[in-house]
Amino acid sequence: MHSKKKSSFSYENPENSPGYLLGRASTIWHQAIKSRLDPLNINLSCFSILAAILWHEEQGNEVRQSNLIQLTKLDKMTVSKSIRSIEKTGFITRREDPCDARARVIKLTAKGRRFSKEAVRCVEEEDKIFFSTLNQKNQDLLKSVLKILIHPPA
Repeated sequence: MHSKKKSSFSYENPENSPGYLLGRASTIWHQAIKSRLDPLNINLSCFSILAAILWHEEQGNEVRQSNLIQLTKLDKMTVSKSIRSIEKTGFITRREDPCDARARVIKLTAKGRRFSKEAVRCVEEEDKIFFSTLNQKNQDLLKSVLKILIHPPA
């Protein structure tokens, strides 16, 4: 007679683990977005930075690297390397911040603005497809739950 071994896991199967489900859904979403960004020759980190710059500029804000780190939640090194890479494409310019000689103000060029708007359109299109399996009520619920996870109550 075989005795059942004690499991190292607190869940009977991975599908019962919220962490597993969130990670799996995130991976599937990431792959879908990557498939839309690949033809544009841009990765998700660079897209996130360009979208954040576009968003800040449309709000009338000047953009600094610290703004991008705060909005994208990417680490400082990734943002720094990505900015240098994006600058080489001619999508952004950087100039010294008149208020802080250590900081640079980042601005989209006309070419960068057009590209960013097209990339945002592609990603939002893919989001609609990806989340279309959820009705509006469940999409709203998902957004509410994710906001709680991102900004836990004190």
